[in-house]
Amino acid sequence: MHTSSFFSFAAPADRLALLRTRIADAVRGWRARGQARRTARALADLDDHTLHDLGLHRSQIDAVSAELHGLRAATLRRVIQVI
Repeated sequence: MHTSSFFSFAAPADRLALLRTRIADAVRGWRARGQARRTARALADLDDHTLHDLGLHRSQIDAVSAELHGLRAATLRRVIQVI
């Protein structure tokens, strides 16, 4: 059985709106990932003592940067509020 998506049955204006939304979502995700990489790099440049003062361990850098930029659920809220 063949199933079709909304995109194939939608009116041209609806398809254009859906395409714009998908492109905008992709751009937002691309920007957020770039910001998260820059944040992770900046945190990685800190020494262990400074990270400890911030309440972080080096192993948490990627998770914290992803949370700060909305790429994963906030599970380290205490840390995020400090930063």
